[in-house]
Amino acid sequence: MLSLAKDEPASERAYFLKKLENLSPGKNLVKAEQSDIKTLLEDVQAIKECIIERIEAIENGDYEALDDWDWEDSHDDDEPEMISEEQKDDLADLFNEAGAMFLQGGILASRSLYKALFDLSVTFFSSKS
Repeated sequence: MLSLAKDEPASERAYFLKKLENLSPGKNLVKAEQSDIKTLLEDVQAIKECIIERIEAIENGDYEALDDWDWEDSHDDDEPEMISEEQKDDLADLFNEAGAMFLQGGILASRSLYKALFDLSVTFFSSKS
């Protein structure tokens, strides 16, 4: 790197440094982290909307709208769970993503994701106790 810098004329060194900065892997990681967190936060919102739709279907007695509900597999008094197994798995995956981000040094991104997940949890579970 030093030999490349030495080959640059003094008037071009600022441009050379800017070019190096743009090629820096750290800069790309920050951009990737920002787009990753945006996508993950959108995933949290999508799960929230799916859970709301599921709860509304259950409250309206529209069990046929649920992909994982079958009258033949249930007992007379059984009702479907408010959150499906698939939704539970998706939430667990998002918590794992937040943990991985934290361990990789993405403290702010992981904080944002954890906050969205905990807010979602409070929305659905705090009034159910």
